[in-house]
Amino acid sequence: MIAPPFLRSLGAVLLALGVSAPALGISQQSRSPGPDIQQVGAARLEHLPLITEADLEAAREYESLRGVSLLDWFDDGSLLIHARDGAVNQLFRLAAPKGMRQQLTTAADPPVIGFPLAGGGFAYIRDAAGDEWYEVLLAGIGAAPLRISEPDTRNLLTAVSPDRRHVAWASVARGSAEHTVVVVDASKLDTQKRVYKDVGSAFPAAFSNDGNRLIVSRQIAPTERSMVLVDLVTGTATPLAGEQGAMLRDPQFLPDDQSIIYVSDAGSDAMRLVSLDLRSGKQRDLTRRSGWNVELFDLAPDGRSVAYTVNADGYSELYLIDLASGRVHRGPKLPRGVISSLRYSPDGSRIAFGLATATSPGDVWVLKLAGRKLERWTMPGSEIASTDGFIEPKLIRFRSFDGLQIPAFLYRPEAAEANVRLPVIIDFHGGPEDQARPVYRRDLQYYARSLGAAVIQPNVRGSAGYGKRFMSLDNGSKREDAVRDVGALLDWIASQSDLDPKRVIVSGGSYGGYLTLASLIHYPDRLAGGADAYGVSNFITFLESTAEYRRALRRPEYGDERDAEMRKFLQAISPLTNVELMQKPLLVMQGANDPRVPRSESDQIVSALRARGIHAPYILFEDEGHGFRKEANQALHIAAQAAFMAKLFSTVHDGAR
Repeated sequence: MIAPPFLRSLGAVLLALGVSAPALGISQQSRSPGPDIQQVGAARLEHLPLITEADLEAAREYESLRGVSLLDWFDDGSLLIHARDGAVNQLFRLAAPKGMRQQLTTAADPPVIGFPLAGGGFAYIRDAAGDEWYEVLLAGIGAAPLRISEPDTRNLLTAVSPDRRHVAWASVARGSAEHTVVVVDASKLDTQKRVYKDVGSAFPAAFSNDGNRLIVSRQIAPTERSMVLVDLVTGTATPLAGEQGAMLRDPQFLPDDQSIIYVSDAGSDAMRLVSLDLRSGKQRDLTRRSGWNVELFDLAPDGRSVAYTVNADGYSELYLIDLASGRVHRGPKLPRGVISSLRYSPDGSRIAFGLATATSPGDVWVLKLAGRKLERWTMPGSEIASTDGFIEPKLIRFRSFDGLQIPAFLYRPEAAEANVRLPVIIDFHGGPEDQARPVYRRDLQYYARSLGAAVIQPNVRGSAGYGKRFMSLDNGSKREDAVRDVGALLDWIASQSDLDPKRVIVSGGSYGGYLTLASLIHYPDRLAGGADAYGVSNFITFLESTAEYRRALRRPEYGDERDAEMRKFLQAISPLTNVELMQKPLLVMQGANDPRVPRSESDQIVSALRARGIHAPYILFEDEGHGFRKEANQALHIAAQAAFMAKLFSTVHDGAR
């Protein structure tokens, strides 16, 4: 069973995690003992406490609360969904609310995304052990999948024609950054043709309704995209309305094919919904400028209305627009959380969407427009008897060094005893163009409940969701301003009567891993330790070794290492350069097949810390890439990190007042 809310003392937590009292002392200046190596499945654990089956079972209970992702409607009114089956997610067909799911895929490596096709078939992509070299496959319900992409290429399937007969994807060969857009008639595979090439990132975004044109999205930087209209008959490519530095994304054609709707931040700090007349070039704002980003939208099949969501301080709000009148209507009241995959049904009578909250993983909901009736089509499958004790985060703000207000989500459990300050875990999101949001995080709920720790997810400068100015405040030479935000958060923690500033641990993955390392360098006396998952330890080696197809997009964010002055700066701020300032234990976790932040980034920081006598346990997942997708690995990651953090908290005074 899940550790109950009353399990709060660190002694009890350590016993639950299988950590013995003699194992508690971590000398920060002594070398780690001998070759202390444990193999758990495909994972290699170095210098960690023994992880027992009981530890894994406790973590698996949280892992068993499984969400469902909506992909789209089939033509017959059933839904294509993405849900866990055994160790990994698979594709399923769901024909009715809370009905039986028909499993469509069974491979050991999970499908990443799928699209329904005409006649009940579907297209999807999958990789091998997290290497992100995706292949495109076609399948019919009950039929074996057929690979249609070329071998030894990386393919992203991103568009299906409105009649669901044609599919389009972007293909990249190994060792190249050039993207080729490929289109094929799914019923006539010999029609496959290459319709557009770009030296940078380019992805098919939307087919016209007549199937003769395709909008290609060109990604110039993480926060900048333009659009190109490709005539599939003549082969001509025409740039569409754009603005340097603007993000133009997710276009859809109106039924007459003479206008498109898309999301844009051109001339605005926030993303908004815009229409463009392709003949005159005239643009029109469709949504109010609320200051919050328009996030998702879908156009009704008859072109008369649009459903869209707004990201308001991390929470999703649903709206509908009548395009003829311009009237905007608020959607039905929903649980506070985050909406994903918004889709009109083929007949336009219903809208399906995914919804996740902080205390429940994603589920599929359907809104019947006639009568505005809301139905929940799925419920999270779980072995958990009750989720009543799960913690709903509180949205807080703290002031940083320059007066900037930084938002954060605070998970605050009840203290086991009066007048005892709670230990704190600061959890950084990746990206950096990402955002901590109130969605179910099994690891954070587990840590808060079993360790009795407050968890804070800050959206430091550079995070998405608060406008493009906020997102640009950490670019290039301003990188360490985000680390200074962490210092301001430590000040805020110290000002709270129920939080213990002496027991603070930082953790994060990818860019969040970099922030973890940087925080341990800048605030060694204010942190008890850190947990870094596939984090950047040296910006130079990262930029030179990340996959070729990603490098050009990372340089606008971090800086171009080929420029002598920027190279000098990036080297100076890299954690590996400043490793002598790191004094506290660090747990490092890495997928061996990671193409984004290669294994070498973790190997080198572990090696450097151990050479200085700093305790640096390491977990290497041989069958994972960027992130841990398999159920067994997720449970191991949670159990091992909990044991490591419990150990650190136990070495520091309990903060009693």
